Amino acid sequence: MNEVAEKKRLDEAREPGEAQMIHARARIMIPFKKLREALQILRAVRQQTRVKLGCVSSNIYREVDLENVIIVEECWSSEEDLARHHRSDEYNKILSVFDTASVLPEISFDRILTTTGFETIEKARTQHSTTTQGSVGT
Repeated sequence: MNEVAEKKRLDEAREPGEAQMIHARARIMIPFKKLREALQILRAVRQQTRVKLGCVSSNIYREVDLENVIIVEECWSSEEDLARHHRSDEYNKILSVFDTASVLPEISFDRILTTTGFETIEKARTQHSTTTQGSVGT
């Protein structure tokens, strides 16, 4: 099931006001000499995580300006699924990568209530052009 279909399924199953997803993000600065090993571990964990119950997405990124900074982002369908992941052997491997960091990793968990797409951009641009067109020549 792709992410959009999974999101729609989850939206339909939620109570009003309940978070749609939990977005987990970790920014890790790794010493260059440990970067290759850290990436190997994180890639292996990502593959195992993606098939877990409740995992909507799991991705790894590298910063453009700081090549030794890795971003790990995951989206989970519920608090329970995320908590189960945090207790897993796979997450212990992520924690081992955190232990190699040059500085304390930056970690955040965002509870998402709604998600929109291009319609948000279109709405803002339409409102702006209507406002500026209406005020021209007045």
